[in-house]
Amino acid sequence: MTEFENEMRKGRKEKNLTQRDVAEKVGVPVQTISKLESGIYVPLEKDEIFRIAGVIGSDELLFFSMYENTFHQEMYSKSKDELAEIVSYINGSSLKDMGSEY
Repeated sequence: MTEFENEMRKGRKEKNLTQRDVAEKVGVPVQTISKLESGIYVPLEKDEIFRIAGVIGSDELLFFSMYENTFHQEMYSKSKDELAEIVSYINGSSLKDMGSEY
């Protein structure tokens, strides 16, 4: 179990909250809280992570750091196709249009 999972579960239980309670207070599906407590990556906005921290009584920046450290690979890894889409969006054209194979 990761430090992030421990912090989520410990904080929630110390506040006598269910996963549903946390989900409702944060405005996310209960499955999101369940998955996070089980170490399954769920993409969240920074403000959602901060709201979870506030609800469970954790320091926001420390909690965000634990989330980022736990799910770093999932957050920042992109496939070649995803990178090509990003380049296409930035350049206003696709890599195929530029004569490059990806």
